Amino acid sequence: MNQAWNSFLQTVFQFVKALFTNVSKKMHRDAVVLTVGISVVTVVTFTAGDFQGGGKNALVAFAETQEETETETDLEEADEITSAAEEETSQKEETESKDTSGFAEDMEQEGEDTEDPEEAREPEEATESVEEDQDDTEISLSDRDYKVLLKIVQAEAGNCDKKGRILVANVILNRVESDEFPDTVAGVVYERNQFSPVIDGSIDRCKVADETIEAVECALAGEDYSEGALYFMNRRTSSGKNVRWFDNHLDYLFKHGSHEFFK
Repeated sequence: MNQAWNSFLQTVFQFVKALFTNVSKKMHRDAVVLTVGISVVTVVTFTAGDFQGGGKNALVAFAETQEETETETDLEEADEITSAAEEETSQKEETESKDTSGFAEDMEQEGEDTEDPEEAREPEEATESVEEDQDDTEISLSDRDYKVLLKIVQAEAGNCDKKGRILVANVILNRVESDEFPDTVAGVVYERNQFSPVIDGSIDRCKVADETIEAVECALAGEDYSEGALYFMNRRTSSGKNVRWFDNHLDYLFKHGSHEFFK
């Protein structure tokens, strides 16, 4: 390689020398430029050949290698950061799970040891509520009022069925509860001009039947079909004046047997 290089340089030198000897100044300048250009090209060619793919190719290869190296390094660092984050999250979840589990166990233990006071009181409160309802439903009367109720039901509905007798008792009891009438059975029954058995005295002559006693007991126990009725009449046995008053001043509710009920 050195011999070829020396031979090439000698040839160029002889060529340049001939140019300097035989050409004009202008041609001399052109020859110098041409010679320098040929020299540069020759040097680059041999240099590239000596380094076997050096120069630009070598620089490109270095750049690509450097970029790949940096990318691999970044990926490795990212993997390390991700792994560390996942490990930290996993440890945190395990800790929270242990804490929650312990809390749940404590709550279960407290639930077993402690009885809810509200639940403990429920059966007792329910019993008291039932008793109050029973007390509100059942009606308590004095002995006198009870006997008067039996007599008026027998006198007014002694020839009616059980429901008809209960209905008459319901009307008497509804009046006792109403503000428009006296607050005792005796006061309601013996109020002036209210019941025909009192007016004609048949209330004191009647004999109370067992069916009437049973009907009155049902009414006092809360059995009520009256729909709040405060009046009743037998249209066939009542006077025309009384019938007109009922029809003109009261609200008709229903009829059972021979009795019509009003409010």
